[in-house]
Amino acid sequence: MGYDIDKMIESAKKGDTEKLLASLNENDAKRIKQLISDKEATEKLLASEQAKKIMEMLKRGGLGG
Repeated sequence: MGYDIDKMIESAKKGDTEKLLASLNENDAKRIKQLISDKEATEKLLASEQAKKIMEMLKRGGLGG
């Protein structure tokens, strides 16, 4: 992936969507924009077990790697 997760999390916490999207490659940014523009899809994604596990891992200090 090659992204600085800490910077991305910080941008997200600040609500700086533009900075967050600018840190992604064009294809990933486009996919994220589509997702966040669809409230139902966003809620479904965040409610998934995978998303919950990732958020817990991030809270504990990252994903490793």
